[in-house]
Amino acid sequence: MSSLSPEGREALPSLPLGPSTISMDVMSLNEEEVDVLETESVDTATDVGGDGRRKRAEQEKEGEQCSSLTWFGTDKQLVRGIYDGWARTYEQESLDELGFSSPMECAKATALWAQGRGVERLLDVGCGTGYVLKLLKECFGLNFSFSAGCDLSTEMLSVSRERKMYDDLRQLDISEYPWPYPTASFDTVCCNGVLIYVSDAECLEEFDRVTRPGGMIHLMLRHDGLSGYREKIGEMTSSNGREREGGARWELVEKSEDLDNFPKATQDNLKGVMYNIWSFRKRG
Repeated sequence: MSSLSPEGREALPSLPLGPSTISMDVMSLNEEEVDVLETESVDTATDVGGDGRRKRAEQEKEGEQCSSLTWFGTDKQLVRGIYDGWARTYEQESLDELGFSSPMECAKATALWAQGRGVERLLDVGCGTGYVLKLLKECFGLNFSFSAGCDLSTEMLSVSRERKMYDDLRQLDISEYPWPYPTASFDTVCCNGVLIYVSDAECLEEFDRVTRPGGMIHLMLRHDGLSGYREKIGEMTSSNGREREGGARWELVEKSEDLDNFPKATQDNLKGVMYNIWSFRKRG
């Protein structure tokens, strides 16, 4: 695979990755800390790979304000095409050139709540090249009895498959339900940098379904991708109106400080892109 084209490289890192803050005391969303994301309507077309990147470059040359959230969040074919073309150089370019920090932070959070707690079964949602699991194994010494990964990009999965770390790898669009995993089948579920591409926050229901009671769910959520998930997370962590179902389904047990996703970035649109790692325990 060739390296991502200059147009694709410039466009892709601005792919927003998705809530903002929940009060640890009352588990309610803090509206004041949320930056309301306003996006312009953009003709996203269905071009993939080079065609999609060329169309975006043409729009930018013409001075059009193309929202990356609208562009990538609504066009799965384009997202898949770009990641397929980026798979072989993804880690070098995102980690070395941009300082992409969230894989390590997601691994840290997952390890914090897994070490010494009898966690045996892991699901890595949007596993890509398998870098988060690689960190869990090599940096934190975690070895799961069963680890599964899923991703939209078949080429990213090919790289992950070559590493031979997962027991189960599947190509999966996580906005399509149900996921091909049994109910309550995982002790911990992690997801780094994927939810920004999924406009339907109802996918959190599948995170909930496949996690066992008492299990952990770790989500990397960028500030600029919050708007679509704010209400759903409030629902999952609130007992309001759920008396007959036993109250809130999720408990927020840890939320990282605000973190810079691309600390080495020189492009203006990538500077100051902030995120948090949210760690929830499934009640029950």
